[in-house]
Amino acid sequence: MLEPGTEIFNAYTRGEFKTLNPIEVAEETLLLLENLDSEGTVFRSNHASNYVSLRGTLNKDRESMILELKDALNDSDFKEEWLRRL
Repeated sequence: MLEPGTEIFNAYTRGEFKTLNPIEVAEETLLLLENLDSEGTVFRSNHASNYVSLRGTLNKDRESMILELKDALNDSDFKEEWLRRL
């Protein structure tokens, strides 16, 4: 989410910065989860602005979160943009 008045927002409006689309965000998160080894770490991406809500404890819940992301990618099941606005 880009906040008006910030430098990154200004760079975006000038065309100097590009945001990720929902698929790119999910793929990046999937790559992170597939390669992160951090036993006992609480993982959260369940903020209103997230395209896919995930929560769990690593490494115990890693596989279930990976499956959730893969399902979202396969079904293009992402939170609609208007629901992400705060």
